[in-house]
Amino acid sequence: MAFNSGQTLPQNAVSSLTFQIGTKAGPVFVQLPRQPVPLDLVNEPKHSTRDEQSIASSTYPNGPPIRAPSQLPAPGNLNLSCRLGKRIAIGEASVLYTLELDDAMQASMVHIPPLMVKIARPNRTASLAREAWFYEEMECLQGVAVARCYGWFEAEIPRNSLPHTWKTKHVPRVDEELDVGGLENERSNGAPHEMLEDRCWRPNHLSILLMERLGERIPPLDQPMSMDMKADIESIFEDVAHLGIDVRSGLRYENILLAPTTPPGLPSLPSPYTNRTHAFRLVNFDQAFKSGFNVWRIKGNLLQPLARMFEEFEEDRRAFWDIQDDKVLENSQNWDIVYHMADTDDEYEEPAKAAKLAPSCGRVLQRQWSQRQVLQAQLSQSTFGSQPFVGSQPTVGSQFFVDSQSFVGSQPAAGSQPFASAESPDNSQQLVYWIDDVYYRQRGKSVSGPLPFQAIGSLPSSTVRNFISTVAEDEKPSFVPGHFIASTPIVKILQDTIGFKEDTSGPLSWIVVTHVCRRWRRVALGAAVLWSTILCSHHSWKEFIARAQEAPLSVWLNLSGSSDVQIAQSVLPNLLRIRHLYLRGPKIVDVITLSCLSGQAPLLETLMLEYEPPRKIRAKIDGDILSSLFGGSVPRLDRLSLTGIPIRADSHLFSENLTWLDITGCDIDPTVVRLPLADLINVLLRLPLLETLSIDGIVADPVSSDLLDGSLADIPVAHMAHLEVLSAYTEYPLIHKAFMAHLSAPELVMCGMGTFIESRDELTPPFVPPLISWTDPNSFLSMDIEEYPTRMMICGGLRHALNERMELVAPMSISVMVHLQEGFPELDEAIYDVSSQMPLHIVRSLQLFYTTYPIDWAPLLMRMDAIEEITTFITRWKDILQVMTMTVVDNGPMRLLCPKLKKLKFLTLNYSPKSEVFYEALAIAVEMRRESGSELEVIIDEESIPSHSVEELGALRHRRLPSFRQRILRRLAFK
Repeated sequence: MAFNSGQTLPQNAVSSLTFQIGTKAGPVFVQLPRQPVPLDLVNEPKHSTRDEQSIASSTYPNGPPIRAPSQLPAPGNLNLSCRLGKRIAIGEASVLYTLELDDAMQASMVHIPPLMVKIARPNRTASLAREAWFYEEMECLQGVAVARCYGWFEAEIPRNSLPHTWKTKHVPRVDEELDVGGLENERSNGAPHEMLEDRCWRPNHLSILLMERLGERIPPLDQPMSMDMKADIESIFEDVAHLGIDVRSGLRYENILLAPTTPPGLPSLPSPYTNRTHAFRLVNFDQAFKSGFNVWRIKGNLLQPLARMFEEFEEDRRAFWDIQDDKVLENSQNWDIVYHMADTDDEYEEPAKAAKLAPSCGRVLQRQWSQRQVLQAQLSQSTFGSQPFVGSQPTVGSQFFVDSQSFVGSQPAAGSQPFASAESPDNSQQLVYWIDDVYYRQRGKSVSGPLPFQAIGSLPSSTVRNFISTVAEDEKPSFVPGHFIASTPIVKILQDTIGFKEDTSGPLSWIVVTHVCRRWRRVALGAAVLWSTILCSHHSWKEFIARAQEAPLSVWLNLSGSSDVQIAQSVLPNLLRIRHLYLRGPKIVDVITLSCLSGQAPLLETLMLEYEPPRKIRAKIDGDILSSLFGGSVPRLDRLSLTGIPIRADSHLFSENLTWLDITGCDIDPTVVRLPLADLINVLLRLPLLETLSIDGIVADPVSSDLLDGSLADIPVAHMAHLEVLSAYTEYPLIHKAFMAHLSAPELVMCGMGTFIESRDELTPPFVPPLISWTDPNSFLSMDIEEYPTRMMICGGLRHALNERMELVAPMSISVMVHLQEGFPELDEAIYDVSSQMPLHIVRSLQLFYTTYPIDWAPLLMRMDAIEEITTFITRWKDILQVMTMTVVDNGPMRLLCPKLKKLKFLTLNYSPKSEVFYEALAIAVEMRRESGSELEVIIDEESIPSHSVEELGALRHRRLPSFRQRILRRLAFK
């Protein structure tokens, strides 16, 4: 397409975008080609609901309006070279940036209006694809009622690219967090388009909508919304309704923006339906759907949502004027907000404006403050049968009650229930109700008013954690009736928030929870325990140490560079106050040798040192590097963890008070951090209180069995009376067996181990230590056996450790990992040798995950009389069905193996064996067990196969496994 001088850029002129992306190897340019949007991407609505059938006159007789032919010129081939500018907004589904054109583009003949890009998060590209479809569907309304859209662009980005904003906000971990919300409307009208299914999760793709840049949101909160404005907004929705598009799901006033300023923006066009020129634009159509109703029915459906939206705007506008006097946090930047926490006397301060932190949360906070003001007015009024609540703190010994009318004091009203006291058994549940209220109110749900609550210091930690997850959600303060909570529970809330937010949003993000009100901030400033955790921050550590006063310190330092070492030189002189010390990183050697660490550490209870060599280049570490630490004495040391740090057997860090010990070698240089087994046993003999022991790759090569036996000749067995958890991994099978032979742990309840073997003899007892829990018949109900060409894993416990996708989903009481040589000749016997050292007679459920070699399971299953369920891959059906038809004689009549077996599950993994042979063998096995009085349920990929009657067995013999395509279609239909 050739452009004339002064011509405006058509919406289909751009064929590709070129972005500069930062990577670890340096900046690279990524070209994003324009993506065609299939015409059938969004399904046509089905007229099947009761509502649609009852209002036939409200629907189009031939379906919704079809898309009008495009009025744009032929598609162009313009490559737009640009870079990201200022970030405009952040949402759950996307991030918006202004777009800055390269100089060459700015000098081009064509007039390019100010542009912005909407970048989908990795788990929201399907939603962006739907939105692109709706923009093409509304081509005639672009520049009229909706923004001009210049195309949908997509490309794969380098795997080593830097973590851009749109990738880090929300990375899904489970299926429920994938982009399935945008597909629900599609599934209600049929199977979703394969393009949408494919875009539920695309971690290495950049998906972008190129749009004209619009103005701000509808009028600022300091201005009222006139009747003309409301009429104009209603007319915009009428224009969209003419195309059979329903936008109720995303109806919020934040999605209405002012039209672009002209110039430099493009002028607004008159509506093709009303001939009206609008001052606003509607955005965000990822939740829109095509409707079979006509324009008048769609407009009628929007009346109540529009009225509610206008009402919300007025509420927020009133709240805006209520909080104009609060300027405490106006100038705070990011998490440096810690320095600006005010200390005032206002007990009922409204939530501080957090525009600097999260501009999108202002409306919610303001409305919640307004709601709290209404609540306070209600609480100050006497009601029949109640007493008014007076003051900001509950009376000592009083209980609080909540009924349908009011919040009352020391006497309950008729029909009310005790709400929140330390003695109330419903304390936890009541708080959960309140949390749910806040949770739904934040999402615009219609619920009853927020409920106040008393002290929560006695609540279970799980309940407090739920509270925290609500209050601290999205790094913004929530509405909390802070004046109803005493100081001690506030401190408890903030203490738990520190741990909760550290794992999710950064080390200092917990501070935002203190922004509920000034009183919360004052309580936080006075609670030394909240500031006693010192993290590696260039700006905050001095302030934290000062506010911690004389409280014992927990110091976490990530030592990656010289600046981190400088911080350590400033923080660690407070050694006399340090209770917990965590040092990790490639610069740890420079810190351990500091003179300040050679002093006394009388409070030290936890020491964790982790050396991480940079780029697998390991520095030479002196074997005596730890000898000078803490003046040679750690009287209160309880937990010790060393990774990649050499330690001598006579080290003073092996304190007799240790209850938790974790030592891990270095996988880069296996000659480092190695102790002879005899020295390790001698260390354990000095730790009588040890409860948890983890060793991984720290024992030296024994060279030969004779030398090993000689070194252990005079070493007694280490009797660990309190040891409950053991984790031991070594590459030397001689070491493993010798270690187990010299260890006595009568109270052991959990064990994980692993080693390499070369022959079956290395697996004989005592390879697996017995657990005390095995005396309980309900302790070992589940067992998993997983086999690969070079290793096998056997684990068991109360529940299965592996799900049917072979993913770890639950802790196991015993786990054994054995590494084998490929083609190990005695695999069957090796599995039996390890498994037979476990309580097979109480196992109820068995999962067998293996595909490499056939395995004879008869010796194992002969000892599993209590087994009720077996799960395996269908590729190994011959091994299992053969055992199901075997008979044994136990000093009596002949019987089948596994007499209590009730359920047999096969997993296909997209593989279909020869159907005739498989189903014939399956029918024989089921029939034989049925004749012996044992009913067997057969399940294939969660589908129960009828096999109880003679007729069902006959049908089973003629059954066929579905093809791969049929299974996929069935699964999609099921969804």
